[in-house]
Amino acid sequence: EYRKRMKFGQYLENQTVPEWSGQYIDYSALKDIIKALASVENVALDVGTGKSGFGERVTSLSTIPNPTTQAKYKGKDITEADFFTELEAQMAKVDKFTHEQLTSLKASVDELEDRVGITDSEQSTSRLTEQGKTKAIEDAKRVGDKFLKIEKFANLNFLGFHKILKKHDKQLPIPCRRFYLTRLHNQRWVKHDYSKVFVTLSLIHAKLRGDKSGANLNTGAQNFVRSTTKYWVRTEDISRVKHIVLQHLPVFQHNLGALPGDSQFCNSVYFDNTQLELYHGRLDKSPDAIAIRFRWYATADPKLVFVERKTHHDSWTGDVSVKERFTLDESQVMPFLRGEFTIENKLAEMKKAGKSEADMKNVTRLFTEIYQQIDSKQLRPTMRTQYNRVAYQIPFDATVRVSLDTNLLMIAENPKVGPDCQTESRWYRNPNITLPPTEFTTFPHAVLEVKLSLKEGEEAPQWVTDLINSGYVTQVHKFSKFIHGCATLLSEDVQAVPYWVDDESIRPSMLRSQPRQKKRSLMGIKKNGSVEIASNTAFGFGAHEPIQLMERKPSLVPAAYQSSSANGYGTVGERTSLTSEFPVFVREDEGGFFGFICEPIKRCLFGGSHQVDSGYKPRKTPMKVEPKVFLANERTLLSWLHMAITLGSISAALLGFSGVGNSTASGAAVGLSKGQQGARVIGLLLLPVAILFCGYALVTFYWRGKRIRSRTEGIFHDEVGPFLLGTILIISLIAVFLIYLTEGTAIHV
Repeated sequence: EYRKRMKFGQYLENQTVPEWSGQYIDYSALKDIIKALASVENVALDVGTGKSGFGERVTSLSTIPNPTTQAKYKGKDITEADFFTELEAQMAKVDKFTHEQLTSLKASVDELEDRVGITDSEQSTSRLTEQGKTKAIEDAKRVGDKFLKIEKFANLNFLGFHKILKKHDKQLPIPCRRFYLTRLHNQRWVKHDYSKVFVTLSLIHAKLRGDKSGANLNTGAQNFVRSTTKYWVRTEDISRVKHIVLQHLPVFQHNLGALPGDSQFCNSVYFDNTQLELYHGRLDKSPDAIAIRFRWYATADPKLVFVERKTHHDSWTGDVSVKERFTLDESQVMPFLRGEFTIENKLAEMKKAGKSEADMKNVTRLFTEIYQQIDSKQLRPTMRTQYNRVAYQIPFDATVRVSLDTNLLMIAENPKVGPDCQTESRWYRNPNITLPPTEFTTFPHAVLEVKLSLKEGEEAPQWVTDLINSGYVTQVHKFSKFIHGCATLLSEDVQAVPYWVDDESIRPSMLRSQPRQKKRSLMGIKKNGSVEIASNTAFGFGAHEPIQLMERKPSLVPAAYQSSSANGYGTVGERTSLTSEFPVFVREDEGGFFGFICEPIKRCLFGGSHQVDSGYKPRKTPMKVEPKVFLANERTLLSWLHMAITLGSISAALLGFSGVGNSTASGAAVGLSKGQQGARVIGLLLLPVAILFCGYALVTFYWRGKRIRSRTEGIFHDEVGPFLLGTILIISLIAVFLIYLTEGTAIHV
């Protein structure tokens, strides 16, 4: 259905908060100035006009220049300088108002902080009465809602400035968008981090709830056994998600007071070999697939390094996936990788620190296993992930932990030009080497992780379920920053890619990481001259139809700007439980069952295999393949064979009953009776059908089993075969019915 495109000016007017109406960007005035300038500027700067043959590219010092036509706005002569003056004034107005509102908000937070007394000792109870606590909770929510209101105001103005600058460059000959966007991004309300407000609010809510910290088990080796679900969060929804979570969990950082905001800078260096063995194992979710990474926090250069190993286990086996880690000083990492820093050195260090025998035993096992895996698999630094992480958790209580990663960046650790990490004897990329655009990629969304460590039979808290169903988050099953980075930056080396690479919302960020010649092949030109990404190309992975995991949200995007079609791959607002199964993504793969049947015929007739896209990378979709899946395939085979045996038995019995003819007492043959002839006709009609049923059952059993074992993406049922077999059976029965319905007709076989 055609919907008229809503103009941004009308959308801005509809979204304006009435009491702040005079503080928004005056989009209409700026647009009218551009229209007035456009009516004269295009002619005035046309180099094809003028008295001489060189147009306006020459001048004379002894004559007066030709008068130029002046644009009119509200009865006054204006130039483009007036537009820039008005634009600067609008930016200053928005900056001043936003700063005033945030200053007022900070004062409200400080007053609430003093009233609640969050600086009191943890053992002391709150100084407020129950009625006072209720009012404080309401005030804290009101402050958080006001912050979101200010952020929406800022986003609307931010979008307005982007659009008016784009309109200027489109209608006027002298571009200014890049210059003024730089100025816009340097405004206080754009570049500053105001997340400290959320830190204080989380502490206020924690104090009012009376949260109690768990025990700090500071052991040498740490094991984490918990279920993790990952979600994408739009940039405009980050603050709203934070506000929801902090009302139930406090911000948990080890050095929270030293952080400028609520998040901590994290680096993780993932190890793999040249065949990307660990990447493909994690992508396929193979049993016991591992990921090994070296992680450090807070500083750009590492000091304390966490050596971590994640091991995947299928849940049906009774085991659960686990993360294990121990720590090394940065100076010990390279000796550890070379085998010079041994377990004896680590145990001596732990014994000096007073660690228990159990801790040293765990570290001994983990230390030895990780070193052996790095050495035997020839692992090397491959991919780094950088992000700012804010964690929400009751201190040292892992029952519910929520983390939100923003500003995601993936970096290839080994430069394509220049010495790699192994040559320089480094375990992470040399920061002095230039980082070209083809060796890093940004991720456009934030990543929310909900980690639960629940007892058997215990359900997730209701607020977690409400957050998942709120529409602010989109579940992306088994999303991995490491896998995404490898698929994007090492696309020539990977054999398969994850399903989310075809999502429309992340394609622009992936395109920016491609070489220039590949960018051109992946981009198309619209009629109006603008550039768009080819809809069915996935950046070196081969042509594939795009999917839409994350639906466009109407909060900041007008309804007319939204796509009216969705492929059904998203899970926004569809989750009712964290433990519900992830839906299998069903795509119509080319050929299906009949493609599997026809492929050998094509090879025989045309020789070799048919032409395929040499650059196509298979998409890997998360599938839970348990023994019961194979047993279900066997049960389907037995059901088809049961029908085939039934039809075959009936036809064989009828053929046996029909015999070979009768004879008289003297031995003369008199031929078959009508009943025997009818029995033979029925038997001959049903026996081929039974054979077809049997053959079809065996072939589909093999085809479906092969797809299950390889976890092939696509459909697992045949829509045509059962219909054809049923049609053949019906035709056979109708033929029998018509033969017997015809009276006086002799039956000859």
